[in-house]
Amino acid sequence: MYQLSDASAPVRRRPAPIAWHDFALLWGLGLVVLALDVVWPHASGIARAAVGIPFGLWAPGFMATAALFPHRRDLDGSERAALSLLMSMAATGGVVYGLSQARVPVTSSAAVWSLLALTAVASAVAAARRQALPAADRYRLELPRSRAVRGLALLVGGFALAAALIVAPAWQAAAPAAWLTSPGGFLHSPYAVTATRAASVTLHVSNPSAHPLAYRMIEAANGRQLASRALSCPAYHTCQWVLALPARGLGRLTWALSLTAPGHPADSRHLVLHYDVSIPS
Repeated sequence: MYQLSDASAPVRRRPAPIAWHDFALLWGLGLVVLALDVVWPHASGIARAAVGIPFGLWAPGFMATAALFPHRRDLDGSERAALSLLMSMAATGGVVYGLSQARVPVTSSAAVWSLLALTAVASAVAAARRQALPAADRYRLELPRSRAVRGLALLVGGFALAAALIVAPAWQAAAPAAWLTSPGGFLHSPYAVTATRAASVTLHVSNPSAHPLAYRMIEAANGRQLASRALSCPAYHTCQWVLALPARGLGRLTWALSLTAPGHPADSRHLVLHYDVSIPS
């Protein structure tokens, strides 16, 4: 005798969703860094250091590591954390070097946008490679369990805290900057001029403070004072002045600019340019 029963319908299991909490945490921090640079460019140095340093030490390297090693067994926790830190430091150094080689002023905004661009590229690659893996094999960010990983996390946290204590006062002070370029926007080295053709440089002064900056500029060549004039740069501005280089005599010449801020000695700057004066052939 047989008993008939309804066969149970096959259970269809949906593929396990990808854990995006590490991406969300990283890009949440990245959006705060971006907001401090775009929406609140005059935010305090402490706020910038508290957000920017953890992002710079973690985000680029973590995403690069996730792109290169998406499998959860590719690296253990301590190896992944150490490699993320090293790659973040390498990315930051590479950004600074690349900006300088491209003759782009190395400012905090340029560094932030460059690091965000690198992190975005690494994030796209990491997401694609993570999507291609089975759910059980995907790397997921978890709290450190081993003593080695916890020790490394404490080391990174201590390094970030020390860096914040060093960098934050400089950001908080919003000190002015002064530099020289040629009319084309960069400065060749060694710089050379001819005795019969006038040459010039551009003096740039950046004033990130909320108060106008007043300078007394003294120009000297080979230790002999040539001219003195007053300069003023409004708050939150970068000002430029084109200055003619002296070409008296032949040979090596040392041209110096002393920028003195009355009542604010910490804002004073001293610039020196060495160049050769020759007769055109």
